[in-house]
Parts: sequence; structure tokens; C-alpha cells
Amino acid sequence: MGPFALYFCLKLWLHLTGYIAIHALPNLLLALFTALPTPNSRLRLAKNLVGWPLAVLLLYHDSYLPPPARAIEAVTLLRSFSPDYLLELALRFFNPWLLVAGIVIVTVYVLAARKLRIGSFAILGLVLVWVVPASWSPLLLSAPKSNPDGRPAVADLDRYGRYVSSEALDQNVERFHAEEATHHIAYTERAHGAPFDIIILHVCSLSWDDLAGAKVSSDDFFSRFQIVLTQFNSAASYSGPAAIRLLRANCGQSAQKSLYDYPNRECLLFAGFEDAGYEPHWLMNHDGHFANFFGDVYRRGGLAVEPERNSDADVAADAFDGTPVYSDYDVLSRWWARRMTSGVERVALYYNTISLHDGNRLRSAPGAVGVNSYALRTRQLFNDLTRFMRVVDSSGRRAMIVLVAEHGAAVRGDRYQIDGLREIPSPAITEVPVAIAYVGSDAPDLKISTRVDDPVSYFGLAEILHRSIYKNPFDDSAALQKLSENLSGGPFVAENDDTLVVRVAGRYLMRPPGGAWVRWEGRSPQ
Repeated sequence: MGPFALYFCLKLWLHLTGYIAIHALPNLLLALFTALPTPNSRLRLAKNLVGWPLAVLLLYHDSYLPPPARAIEAVTLLRSFSPDYLLELALRFFNPWLLVAGIVIVTVYVLAARKLRIGSFAILGLVLVWVVPASWSPLLLSAPKSNPDGRPAVADLDRYGRYVSSEALDQNVERFHAEEATHHIAYTERAHGAPFDIIILHVCSLSWDDLAGAKVSSDDFFSRFQIVLTQFNSAASYSGPAAIRLLRANCGQSAQKSLYDYPNRECLLFAGFEDAGYEPHWLMNHDGHFANFFGDVYRRGGLAVEPERNSDADVAADAFDGTPVYSDYDVLSRWWARRMTSGVERVALYYNTISLHDGNRLRSAPGAVGVNSYALRTRQLFNDLTRFMRVVDSSGRRAMIVLVAEHGAAVRGDRYQIDGLREIPSPAITEVPVAIAYVGSDAPDLKISTRVDDPVSYFGLAEILHRSIYKNPFDDSAALQKLSENLSGGPFVAENDDTLVVRVAGRYLMRPPGGAWVRWEGRSPQ
């Protein structure tokens, strides 16, 4: 077997420590092929020419890296990244602990190979992974194919102590999406009572775990909101799907593949606002072209208005792709000044900010990178939004300001993906802050605050918006506390392409593309 024995030993260690999930049968077949005797140099060369490409492809297949089609797409996007950001990403892939462990394994292999047939041990290890995976790696959910008492193969236990198979997990996800498809909120009449605007601030790259990892205190900022949702699941790890999910919040959570179907008008949040008498507006602090974010909002999210100008605002940072990122305060305050002179009774704004996106460089601190940069940019964002809220509050107009994070920034990363990588929609990435404030003339008492610690979905957020329009808290401050009661939540299900993460009995489980369910042993919200 030669060097292939070392290859399989390294893979078995990575599998045991949870960095990859070995597909036992194809690895065992490759191992048996590489163990075939080669009596002459030609056969040995032929085996290497066949074996090593297969070994590389199989290692990729066993990893948690995205599917090849997704990886090719990512490579295309990398071309637009700035050189500084590309270098920063490259350095993140360097893991000194893995390097040290690899050197130790190679050293042991070289010493042991003089007296032992390491290939035999490697094949034995692969057989154990295939036959008794639960004993070999506690991360795998796959269990022996049968149980002495006739119960189905065990994947995990649910909260009631019942056994859950991998097939049952797949069925549960399908059932979840089917049930969510029955949810719908309708705006059947025009808004009445004291008019107020709706301002939705959709923030890229902000999660509770990011705030903890960057050591950014958010208590003072969120204390300015009357309602804070602490267990909101964005269900997405990228901006496009997150925007579509928010803009289709009037219906339940659909499978990601359904997000790219033609949207039903009854699901569109801003279409509902229009039915209630609100004029839709769209604003960003960037150009919206990266990864076709513009198309996701306009066509798939149904926000069929042109984004308003932002190029007259101050530039606060240079984005990861070299384009300008405008000051949140400057963009929003200039828009508010225009809104104050428009004469429209009610407006609804969708504002998207990428100020916290990985790889951005503050012009005031161009040398800051990584966690340091993220902390600086988060404090700046909180300051900008606080200033804007004060401007609105003192303007004499009423407004409902809704902050919704798209997804986290993966500031700390974990064993499955490096800092900043979001292919896997882990709970540390998708459990994000949502906060709602009612400001302006005759606004409800800011000292009244509600913290919702139960799981809440986009549909639950849409319920708050719907209730606010028809149970106007500016007319009846007593209604404020009822706005966040009995919100829709449901099971935790997050996805990105074919990667799924769910929660069962307080434990997170992951299904990588084409793979079996495994226990999520990466970072969870702190």
C-alpha cells in the first residue's frame, strides 16, 4: 500500500476528531485497490496514476467543503475579492494544531512502518468505520443496521427518549416544510389610526455568537428597543436567501430550493404593506451587485421598486470586493430627510447594510482585520443606528424600526469551517438578533421592554408587523405588550443548498450534501 497507508491513517484521525466524515465503503474499496500487489514499475505507476486522483476526490467528498458545483461558483466569486481579503482568507486556512498533529502522525508512521504493516491497520480501521460507525466515532448518527429488540436503527434520541432514525429525520424536515406551507398572513384592509412608518434594517453578518466572540457589549444598544427576540432563526447563512426569506415572511419557512421559484404575491411582505396603504422604499449602503443580491431582492423577494440613491453619502469602508460601503448614518439620515418632505402618509423601507461583512476595511482603521475589525465595525454600526433612531424620534413623525440580522459572520469559526466561512448554516451563524422599536411623537414608553426567549420564525416576525399595523401601539400603548405574545416559532431548521442543520432534544444535527446525518459538534450560540 505504501504512502496510501499514511493517507488513510491521516483520514482516520481526521474522522475520529470530527474534521471530516469518512464514507466507509468507497474508502475501503480504494484501500483494497491500493493494497493490490504491483510486481513491476509500470503497474506501480498505473496504480498511482489512478489511485491518487481518486484519493484526492474522495478526501474532498469526505470533507465538509461545499459540493463541487458550489465550490466552482465560489471560485468565480473569489475573482472579485480584493487582494488583501484573499490573503486574509488564505492565512485563516492555516491551522497550527492540525499541522503539529500531522507531523506527529507522519513521524509515528515512518518509525512504525519499519516493523509493522500499517496498511493492514488502516484497512482494519476502515472496516470498523463501516461495520460499527457509532463505536468508531461518536459524531456519526448512523447505527448498526439492526437492534436485538427489533427497534429501528438508532440515529439519536428525541426529547421523549424515543429513537430517531436518519430516515425519520429526513421525513421530519419534509413534514416541517409541508406544515410551514400552510401558514399565511393576509393584509385585508388599509391601515387605520395614527400613521407611522415601517423601517426594516436588514443587517448582514451579525449573530449573538459574533458579539460574544468579538467581545462587543450590545446591552446598551438593544435597550433602545421595546421588543427583542433572542431565539430568532434566520434559517440561512448567506445574504440572498436571508433577504428572500425576510421579504416572503408572510408565509411559513420553505425549503431553500423553493426560494428561487416565482414568488406568490400573498407571501410578499412588502406587497402586504402596500395593501395596507404603505408606499414601499428600498435603500442600501452598497451597490447590491455582488452575488446578484439585487436580483434576489427585486425578483425573488418581490420588492419591485428601484433602490434609492446612496452615492452622495460618505464612504465609511472599502468592501471585501473593493466597492465602497457608505456610512449607515449618512445613508439613512439623508433618506429620512427626503422622506420628511415627501408628503406620503405611510412608507415602508427595506434597508440593507453590509457594514459588518467579512473582509471590509474601515477607512478610519484600514489596518484592522479579523475580530478586531469586526468589533470596530460593530460598534460603529450600533453608533450609527442609534444616531438615526434619535433623528427619527425627534422628527415629530412616528416609526416602527425593525432590526433583523441576515446571518452571522462566523467570527470565531469552528472545526468544520474557518472563520468567515458560512457554507454550513450552524446555529452560531443562524441564531441572530431581532429587535423592534416604536419611536417618534407619542411613541410608547421606551421603558416598556419585552424580551422573547422562545424560538421565533420569520412568520412570527411577520405576525408582529401585522399586529402593529392593525393594533396600532401608537394609539394604544397597552397593545405593545400583546404584540409579541404567542408568536410562531417551530423547530430549528436551517439550510444552505443541500446542507441542513436541525435541532432535536436540544442537540444540533447536520446533514451534509449527499451524506448521512451527523451530530453537530461545532460552535453553538453562547
